[in-house]
Amino acid sequence: MPGMMKRSVPKSPSHTLLAFCFWCIHLLCLVERCKAKDAANATTDPDEERALNAIFQYWGLSDTSDDWNISGDPCSGTAVDLSIRVSNPGIKCDCQSNGGGTCHITVMSVQDYPTERRRVIPEELLNLTYLTNLTLSEMGMEGFLPSFIGKFRHLRHLDISSNNFNGSLPPEIGTLPSLEHLDIRYNGFNGLLPPELGNLSSLQELYMSRSGIGGEIPSTFANLRNMKILWASGSQLTKIPNFIGNWTLTDLDVSENNMTGPLPASIGNLKNLSFLDISSNNFSDSLPPELGNLTSLEELYLSQNYITGPLPASIGNLMNLRYL
Repeated sequence: MPGMMKRSVPKSPSHTLLAFCFWCIHLLCLVERCKAKDAANATTDPDEERALNAIFQYWGLSDTSDDWNISGDPCSGTAVDLSIRVSNPGIKCDCQSNGGGTCHITVMSVQDYPTERRRVIPEELLNLTYLTNLTLSEMGMEGFLPSFIGKFRHLRHLDISSNNFNGSLPPEIGTLPSLEHLDIRYNGFNGLLPPELGNLSSLQELYMSRSGIGGEIPSTFANLRNMKILWASGSQLTKIPNFIGNWTLTDLDVSENNMTGPLPASIGNLKNLSFLDISSNNFSDSLPPELGNLTSLEELYLSQNYITGPLPASIGNLMNLRYL
C-alpha cells in the first residue's frame, strides 16, 4: 500500500558467514599487499651490507646470483623470496621485522666454491647478527674455528663440514641457545667434545664423523633431550654413555670408533630409533635384551666387534627390522 514501509528481509546465518569470510579474505590481501610493498621498499642494514661485501671480496667470490650481489642492494630479487631455494653462493633476508623498513641477512650459504685465496672466517661476519643459518662447507677453510662463533644468538643451523679446520672445537659453540643442527664432519679438529655443548638444549642433529674429535662423550650431553641424530663414525669415541636413553634418537651411527665394553641397556629406551650402526668397534659381552624394545628399528649393524653369546630372543620383537 502507498505510504507503507517495506519490511527488510533478514539475512540468513549462511549469508552473514559468507560476508564475514569475504571481509577476512579482503583484509588478508591488504595485509599481504602491505607486506610485499614494505619488502620492496626495504633496504639491507648498512652495517650488514658492508660486512657482506667485505666477506664477498675477502673470499674472492664473484657476483653470480641475484641472491648475493655487490652491484645493488643485497637483499633484493630472490634473496627475499623464501619460496626459492638459496643459491650458491647465496643469502636470504628478512625484510618484514622491525616495521619492514630494514632487511636483515638471516641465511648465508657458500659451498664447494673454488678459489686460490686462503680461506678463514673473517671478523666481519660478526656484523651479521641476525643469522639463523650459516653454511660454509667444502670451502677449504683453514686454521681455528673462531670463538666468536658463539655470539650468533639466533643461529639454528651451522654447517662447516668438509674443510681443513684444526685445533680444538671452541667451547663457545655451547652458548648458541637456538642451535638445532651442527655439522662439523670431515675436518682436522683434535681433542675432546667440549662439555659446554651440553648446554645446547635445542640441539637435534649432530654430525661429527671423521671430524678429528674423540674421547668420551661428556656427561653434560645427558641434557640433550632433543637429540634425534648422531652421526659419529670414525671419530675415536670410546664408549656409548648410559645416559643415551635420555635422548630421542632416530639415527645413531658410531661405527669405526674405539668403543669398548658392553652396549648399555639404556639404549632400549630409544623407542623412535630406526637406524643403529655400532660396527667396527671393540664392544664385548652379550647384547642387552633391551634391544628388543626398539620396535621402530629398521637397520641394525653389529659386525666386527667382540660381542659374545647368541642374539637375545627379544630381537624377534623387531617387526620393522630390514637389515641385520
